[in-house]
Amino acid sequence: TASTTSGSSARIMTDTSTESLGWCYPTSKPGQHNDRWMVTYPRGPLVTIFNSSFGKRLVNGRLVGAAQQHFNVSAAKALELRLPPIGEQRIIGRVACSFNNLIENNRRRIEILKEIARLLYRDWFVHFRYPGHENAKLADSELGPIPQGWDVRSFAELADFVNGFAFKPEHWLDEGLPIVKIKELKNGVTHNTPRYHGSDISKKYFVDDGSVLFSWSADLKAYVWASGPALLNQHLFDVRPYEVSPLFIFHSLNERMEEFRARAQGTTMKHIKRSALDEVKIALPKSNLRDQFEGISRPMLDLELNLSNQNRVLREARDMLLPRLVSGELDVSELDLGLEVVGA
Repeated sequence: TASTTSGSSARIMTDTSTESLGWCYPTSKPGQHNDRWMVTYPRGPLVTIFNSSFGKRLVNGRLVGAAQQHFNVSAAKALELRLPPIGEQRIIGRVACSFNNLIENNRRRIEILKEIARLLYRDWFVHFRYPGHENAKLADSELGPIPQGWDVRSFAELADFVNGFAFKPEHWLDEGLPIVKIKELKNGVTHNTPRYHGSDISKKYFVDDGSVLFSWSADLKAYVWASGPALLNQHLFDVRPYEVSPLFIFHSLNERMEEFRARAQGTTMKHIKRSALDEVKIALPKSNLRDQFEGISRPMLDLELNLSNQNRVLREARDMLLPRLVSGELDVSELDLGLEVVGA
């Protein structure tokens, strides 16, 4: 093995059976692999290169096979890279690590903010420990005891659930707005995300930061979209509330997700019918209490969206900068990015 720019040994693990490619995996961590996986022990800045979209495009361009494309050992041995001198390699690796550290720090902050808002919702609207609950009385309902003055509503009564557009292969282009599928909900927009201009598609299929998206097939979960303007694919609902806020409906959906999963149908790919939106219900608090929740949780969501946007810009800058540094198009001695360089 060889040392990475941070001084630790690593291996690159690539899934040879798909185009999803590989990632850096520290040799200090135990792991197993089979004939689907090719393990590369990188030297110099290769860890950084293969972890970038630039490196993934290099591998994607050398996939072999017809029925199922894959990246094998022969293709790996034939892969050639023009690398700068070792001193410049170390600088490039340190710069990339600085980007990666900023991205990871933002990601952790986003997860903390999400968890705080989730716990606040549960405390107020599930366990009924909201401000002033000490003097509140409970009343019987079809959901069990709930605070007096609260209503029982189905999700179909609270919001319009707009299914995404049925994109066809001819719509999947390299330019335009990203097409949001379940993969993008989980991983964000990547270089593999198909795109389309959307000029001939109804505006109801356009989404943007803050849109609440509900995956009703395979991955049953609600998300707040945070990757900019996009087009919504089928099997996803754009949730548009009538009287409650998008943030409140987002937490309400995820809080009741087990009930949706219990109504899911199908064997290979679980999905729910629209009828489930009429069947699954929540205890709807009074508007003043919902407004208080919004006042606390909305600034946290705004910060989440801001951090997500920062990460998107950082990834784009990193992936644009890396190939130019490796090729020598940019002189590393002239770098002044205003980033804290790890190990410098």
